Amino acid sequence: MPSEPIEQTHADLPVIEVWKKALMLPVNYAPTLIRIGWAPALISFAVMAGVRLLTFEGIIGRGGSFWLYLIVAIVFTPFSVGWTQLAINGQDSVARRAPFTFGRTELFYLLAMIAQQLVWVLLVLPALLVYYAQQNFEPTLMFDGVILLLALFIAIVIGMTRTLYIFPALAVGRYQGIGAAWRQSRCSFERLLTLELLARAPWAILIALLSGSVFDWSPLAAQLTVTVFVSILAVLEEATSVGAIALAWRWRIGESGQSK
Repeated sequence: MPSEPIEQTHADLPVIEVWKKALMLPVNYAPTLIRIGWAPALISFAVMAGVRLLTFEGIIGRGGSFWLYLIVAIVFTPFSVGWTQLAINGQDSVARRAPFTFGRTELFYLLAMIAQQLVWVLLVLPALLVYYAQQNFEPTLMFDGVILLLALFIAIVIGMTRTLYIFPALAVGRYQGIGAAWRQSRCSFERLLTLELLARAPWAILIALLSGSVFDWSPLAAQLTVTVFVSILAVLEEATSVGAIALAWRWRIGESGQSK
C-alpha cells in the first residue's frame, strides 16, 4: 500500500503517548539500562565529584562547569546511541553492546551534537550590541539589539527542534542529511518541542532541586552524596529524552524506513 503524502501526517505526532512510552523505557528495560548506563553514570560522577572537590578546595573556579559539560557530553554519547537503537530496533539490537562503545557512529553523533550546540554562539553578536547600547545610553540601538537577540533566539530554537531527527537517524544508520530531517519534522515543531521539554522536565527539576540543596560551603560528603543521585538522574533524563525523540522518529518513519 503506498505511503500517504508527507504533508498529511506531520502534525499527527501523539506527544503524550510517545512521552509515556519514553518514560517507561527505563522501567521496561532496566537490566539493559544498568548494563549500558553504568559507565556514563560512573564517569560523570567521577568528573562532577572531581570538579566539586577542586572547587571545594579553591583550586578551580566555577568556570570548570564548561569542561564538565563537555566531558559528560562525550561519555554520554555511546549511551545515547545505544538507547536510541534500543528504542527504535528493540532490545536485541543492543544485546551485544559494550558499556562504552565509541566508533564511527558515536563520533558522528557527538559531532552533530556539538555542532548543534555551537549555534548558540550566534547570540554573542546581538548580546554585544545590547551591551554596547546600554553602556552608551542609546535606546534605539538597544531596542534593535533586543529584537535581533529575541529573533535569533527563536530561530535557533526552531532550527534545533526541527533537526532533532538527525540523531536517531545517525544512531541507526539511516542518516540522509539535514534536509531529510527538516522535511520529516515539517509542521510538527510545537509537538517536538513539547515532547523534548516533557521528556526532560521531571528529571531536570529533580536535578535542580538536589543541586540546590548543597552550596559551596556545604560539607564535602554532602556534595558527593548529592552528586551520586544527580549522576543517576542524568542517565534517566538522557534515556527519556533520546528515547522520546527516537520513538517519535520511528513513528514518523515507520518500521519500513519510509516516511509516512
